[in-house]
Amino acid sequence: NQMHQQVDDGKLTQQEKEMLLQQVTEKLEAATKDNKPKLVQKLQARKAKLTDISASTKQTPLKFQNEILKLNLELRPLLALEESTKGRLLSIKETQTLARKDEIDDEILEYERKSRGWFEDDVGFEARVQACRDVCASRNKTAANKKKGKKATPAASSASTKASFGSAWTSAPSKSRGRLPAAARRPVAKSSNSKGASGLFAAMMGDSDSD
Repeated sequence: NQMHQQVDDGKLTQQEKEMLLQQVTEKLEAATKDNKPKLVQKLQARKAKLTDISASTKQTPLKFQNEILKLNLELRPLLALEESTKGRLLSIKETQTLARKDEIDDEILEYERKSRGWFEDDVGFEARVQACRDVCASRNKTAANKKKGKKATPAASSASTKASFGSAWTSAPSKSRGRLPAAARRPVAKSSNSKGASGLFAAMMGDSDSD
């Protein structure tokens, strides 16, 4: 299956490699103690294979980061519109336009969830998600600075800067709406497996360990 293929292809992070080695070492010790020579031989081969893998120490981008960045680009003018309409009633057109903002937020959350690796624990996954959000915030800041450089009127410049700086990622709760902007409220998707990555390792390591 895909989990085994990832190991066969040597596509493991350093953390994944260490966890797999720990799993196979524990099984090897138990097999040796129980005097199971065939299983010992099989586990020794597996351990040697894992040891030979050159694990990546670099943080890889999310699988769907490009899609997320495109959605962030679409989100930018909606944040500016939301900022500029604070303190007054929205028109029907503005309400309909801003409805897309929450849809985008849900789409980004789904792309984040689908980007999770097979062996990835919550800590590693959250770090990669945050790195992606930082890229979005950085691009928003750059866009705000460019817009400000065009010498917009003070009022327009202030509104666009606040919105484009990544308010959806970092801002305080909106007083007019009493809640955080959608993207700031977005939690990092947690693993559905209560045992986390170790459960996946155990499943993979144990599927063929019969003597």
